[in-house]
Amino acid sequence: TIQSRCQRFDFQHISAETIGQQLEKILKDEKIQYDQDLIVYLSRLANGSMRDALSLLDQLISAGTQPLTAGQLNDLVGVPDKQKVIDLLSGIAAADAPGVLNAIEALIEHGQSAGQICDLLIENMRDLMVFLCAGPDSKVLVLTAEEKKQIAQIVQDFDVPALIYNITALEKLRWTLRSSETSRA
Repeated sequence: TIQSRCQRFDFQHISAETIGQQLEKILKDEKIQYDQDLIVYLSRLANGSMRDALSLLDQLISAGTQPLTAGQLNDLVGVPDKQKVIDLLSGIAAADAPGVLNAIEALIEHGQSAGQICDLLIENMRDLMVFLCAGPDSKVLVLTAEEKKQIAQIVQDFDVPALIYNITALEKLRWTLRSSETSRA
């Protein structure tokens, strides 16, 4: 290939805020009722891809009833209810072993594997770390107002070094889970 005859495109992730604004515009133009939390969840799941956000929105519109909700989206894509994850983090923060086991059991009953639970913990502990370092209004956090309130309570029991340690341990655990025949243990 002759490089001077080619066009080069460098694609970048789109911010969650920009994705959310576009999704709101579409929903308003189409006169579709929705909960505000849905926009946050869609923006977070899109992970910087407008195409993915639009695809998820299209699936939700065709499968859901109005008003569109974050719960409908979670059911559609198989993401556990955020409250189950908050319960797990609360149990970890309080060193409540029975609470942690019950929260993990609730996630497993919802269809999450041990690896998916590990990924959820990594993602949420990262959010806790950003919350501690940058504050609740950081553009890096893609959270609903209710999630910010819940995290503000949980984060009091953590510090940044502990969260970094936990994330590192969970990253190592994720690799171990892939080859383990007893991943639930």
